[in-house]
Amino acid sequence: MRSEERKKKILNCAKRLFSKNGFYKTQISDIAKAAKIARGTIYQYFENKDIIYMTLLDDYYKAWQEDMTMKKADIDLEKITAVDFFKSQIRKTLDFFANDRYLSNIILRVGLGVPGDLATTIKRFELHVLEFIMRDLRFGIKSGNIRDDLNVEFTANLLAGSVLRTASYYFGPYKRKKPLDTEKATQDIIDIFVRGLFTEKALQQAGLI
Repeated sequence: MRSEERKKKILNCAKRLFSKNGFYKTQISDIAKAAKIARGTIYQYFENKDIIYMTLLDDYYKAWQEDMTMKKADIDLEKITAVDFFKSQIRKTLDFFANDRYLSNIILRVGLGVPGDLATTIKRFELHVLEFIMRDLRFGIKSGNIRDDLNVEFTANLLAGSVLRTASYYFGPYKRKKPLDTEKATQDIIDIFVRGLFTEKALQQAGLI
């Protein structure tokens, strides 16, 4: 097995174990057993399990940032309505979390209570999600599509909390009997928030009034 393939296998096995058993109960020996490699081999790539965990978190954040940036670039802001843009951002976020249930579980649930630098990495991810939302809200206010009397920081926390809590409940490592329909969930979120967020102009453009 080539070096990069072995490293990827270690990370994939660790991801599943961290998601299932949590950070504290997962040991290097468990990861080695799951990957079917010698314990010493893991130390050739990672100093300890903290570094493995942090690598997973960093990779996840980079993937989210890249995914959202690339898909946002595909949108023609001159043609899409503000409401449809908001809907597309919600849908893409839910789809991203649904795409890797193990990592989502680590970020959204298992990561709570981890020590020091690991908690900081998770917090950084949450802050970047907030910044991403606040940037869109400010753009919407500037363009006259979002109400200018909204508290941007509070509203961003409200939206992020809604989406992240939904993801943490439905996108854990174990599939529920009835999987979440992300399209319907997106529409439900839109129906709940849209009239409180958007100006009359934006609602008219979307055909909602």
